[in-house]
Amino acid sequence: EALLQIGSPADVYRDTDKDLKSEEIGALQTGYFGINFHPNTYNLNKPSGDTIGWWSAGCQVAFDVKKYKQWMCYVKPQKIVSYCLINEFE
Repeated sequence: EALLQIGSPADVYRDTDKDLKSEEIGALQTGYFGINFHPNTYNLNKPSGDTIGWWSAGCQVAFDVKKYKQWMCYVKPQKIVSYCLINEFE
């Protein structure tokens, strides 16, 4: 289960320098990139670790599977969920 990006395009910066850090450098790209919201594990029946796999590049990832499942139960009855991720860099 995941929330999928379907409503509108998203603005993103790619990790063009491949340093694995989130930073706003390079060209801003706009589009549908499959930026989804999901847990960091495929197995929702056990606690997840503290890593994010390559398959989650660009996604919003939840580390607490229990809280993620509770949240999904809350939003699942809705056809469309508006979601905003606030950008906070140091």
